[in-house]
Formats: sequence, structure tokens, C-alpha cells
Amino acid sequence: MSTPSSTSCRCAWRRARPWRPPRPLRPDGIAELFVSGAIVDIHDKRLHLSVHQAGELRLTSGRLVAADPSSLEFDAEPFTVSVPAGAYPVSISLATFLDDPGHSRVCAARLDVNDRPTVRWELALRDGQEPIDLGHREFFGFGVDAGMACFVDADARERMKDVWLTLDGLIDPRHRTIDSGAMVVWSSGWGDGAYPTWIGYDATESVTCFVADMLLFPTDNDEDDD
Repeated sequence: MSTPSSTSCRCAWRRARPWRPPRPLRPDGIAELFVSGAIVDIHDKRLHLSVHQAGELRLTSGRLVAADPSSLEFDAEPFTVSVPAGAYPVSISLATFLDDPGHSRVCAARLDVNDRPTVRWELALRDGQEPIDLGHREFFGFGVDAGMACFVDADARERMKDVWLTLDGLIDPRHRTIDSGAMVVWSSGWGDGAYPTWIGYDATESVTCFVADMLLFPTDNDEDDD
């Protein structure tokens, strides 16, 4: 019986791909979702991005909740990162199909805390969530079962829990501000699913914004998948 030479063993080792730890979903291209006029290709379609102002959200406690408005009663814990109480502008990124101008989808919703440049992003977490527990391309996010998502202050959850029953879908327009800024609601990308929220930080480590990503486009170009 012949045995492999040391040379052949070394060649086999070189051909094997090195092991790398799994990477959770990354916030690739989040800022670009809010470049009005940008053209994005997805599969065989081209989409035009536009940015729309949805008014101001009142954060009376400074603790933001991103959730399906139909789940505020039982699954809507605020993020661990809070901001000073106040009213903050919300923008909606909308993608419209160039070959079907009547067809549009919400890419993301952004709550702006300050106007300084964002230099880094991190995943928004709730109590008990740890990034180390995430596998490859996994994320902690909020679930959607009613085709809608919202931003609301933690103190307004109970009062706003039945508002979704008055919303007969969100087709035109794709977003709405409720009760003079107590809630901002929008249609959730392709529909039901789970969606992450990213927190932007400036160079001084102050929060610049929260972005609920509707995962309309691929966001993770991890070279491990090549």
C-alpha cells in the first residue's frame, strides 16, 4: 500500500479554504439607501430610490421601539440604547420599479437624532440579546406578520396597540404618521418576515440615527460566500 507523500499533503492543505468564524449580518450599504435618485439593480429589475419625510416621532422617554404595530401588546421591547427625550424627524426610503412606476416598496425607515456624519453602525439590541450568540448572516430583529412596521416610544406602546386595526393597508402612501407623531408606520419591504435595526454613531460615539432595514436588497457581500 502506498502512502501519500508530504508534498501531496501540503498541496491538499493549500487547496482547502481556511476556516473563518461565522459573521452575523452586516450593515452594508445602509447610508446609500437614503441617496435620493440612486438607481439600484436587483435581479433583472432596476429601481429608483427616493427619500420622503414622514414627520417627527415624539420620544417622550427616549426609548425607541421598532415593531410590527399589531404586536405592540406582546412583543415590543425598546432598544437598550436610548436617546434624550424629544421629537425626531423620520425619513422613509422608497424604491420604485422603473418599468412599473406604480409599484414601490419601502427600503428603510430612519430616525435622525443629530445631523453629524455617521462613521460606524451597530445592531440595535434589546435586553438579553448578545451579538456573540449570532451565527452566519443572523441578526436580532423585529418580526412582522401584518405587512407593516413602526417606530414608537416605549411609553406609548399600550396606548397605540390597537391603532393597526384602523390602517387598511399601506399601499398609497406607503407610510403614515399617527396621532401627531406618537407613531410612524410604514409598509414592510417585501412583506412579512424579520427585520434588523441599525444604530449609527458619529466620531464622538454619539447616536446619529436609527435605521430599520427592510432588507429589500442584499446587504451582506461577505467574501466567504464567493
